[in-house]
Amino acid sequence: MRRTRTNYAMLSILTSGLMIIMINLPPQQPEQTLSALLFASAVHIYLAIGRLKDMNANPWWSVLTLLPLVSFILMFPKGTKGANQYGEDPREKGNN
Repeated sequence: MRRTRTNYAMLSILTSGLMIIMINLPPQQPEQTLSALLFASAVHIYLAIGRLKDMNANPWWSVLTLLPLVSFILMFPKGTKGANQYGEDPREKGNN
């Protein structure tokens, strides 16, 4: 599934905010905190895969989005116009 810049930015900011909150919680149960952080990281990578597909880029680059600056940079480039190898343009779906 391709993901637009706006969709990626909103969900990425939400996920990052939740990760920051979890990191700053008192470590009373470190296993649960670690599990929650791993889950949030997996969601973050999933979002990045959709964004990279919209840019017609290899989804394996999503691993780099665990670095905050890389994730931030993905919010700005436009996606591929029209269909690409990963599917239809999500901006055109509403016009059909």
